[in-house]
Amino acid sequence: MRSLVLALALGCAWMASAAADGGVGLLRFTVPGPPLGQAAGPPLVGLATYPAVVGRGSTRVGPVTLAAVADAAPTSGRFPLVIISHGTGGLPELHGWLFEALARRGFVVAGVAHPGNSRGDNDGAFGDALLVGRSEQFGALIDGLLAHQVLGPQLDARRIGLIGHSAGGYGGLLAAGAQPDFGAFAGACRRADRPGAAVPRLRALVALAPALGCLFTAEGLRGVGLPVLLVQADADEVLQRDYNAAALVPLLPRPPELRRLPDAGHFVFLNVCDTLLRLLAASICTDPPGVDRAMLHGALADQIAGFLRASLADD
Repeated sequence: MRSLVLALALGCAWMASAAADGGVGLLRFTVPGPPLGQAAGPPLVGLATYPAVVGRGSTRVGPVTLAAVADAAPTSGRFPLVIISHGTGGLPELHGWLFEALARRGFVVAGVAHPGNSRGDNDGAFGDALLVGRSEQFGALIDGLLAHQVLGPQLDARRIGLIGHSAGGYGGLLAAGAQPDFGAFAGACRRADRPGAAVPRLRALVALAPALGCLFTAEGLRGVGLPVLLVQADADEVLQRDYNAAALVPLLPRPPELRRLPDAGHFVFLNVCDTLLRLLAASICTDPPGVDRAMLHGALADQIAGFLRASLADD
């Protein structure tokens, strides 16, 4: 595994730039959520990182510490927007390493605790909140960020990408135009009573160990025409390999990029855990033997940033 990671890092070394050493600002925000029928839906509460005129610093966000300075002055200019969507029962800050890394590389990065499917609010884990709700939230989130007093002026609305882990990868496929076949999946999935909502402004998708691949057929994926990077954890202890990223490759109409991590587990895409997080959630902090999570994150950050730069480049 170490040799693979080193090779990937060396292969992507050309993407390193002065932006990688830039300052990172952090902002907590609340924007209106999508409506639920005739009623207003819950607000979307999250965090964003962005290129900032600031030195090194840190900010505690929930159970993790991010290498970013709260409310720092943003760097002038317009930058691509990247949405990060956490896994079921997760939180955006659990992917803080990726928020930091992409902001240092010239992206504005934002994510929310998905209502009904996040830590402390997970009652919708097997209903609409997971199966269709996220794709609706992405559209509302983008609208809210573009109108945000601080973040809006930094954003280039023509360059928007999405990174989703597990359930976030599934939601990202819906946002990219996929339509799941709920009838092919037994039990709780039939509770979804509305289709997923595509987000037309989305121009690139990165799916990290995407979940619920069993809901997609080639017909259901026909509408996914944007560039897709799939990352598969081959030692995934949560998702069956037959329904992981590799299963989607022959079904997508536009050939995706596939990166396989031979020894990595499902939670390798989360932060390197400090002592407190290990005490709170030991199960998401332990990797299979031979996997160096911090080292793997460095290589993945370069890969993902390179993919997004190429996919979101001006036409």
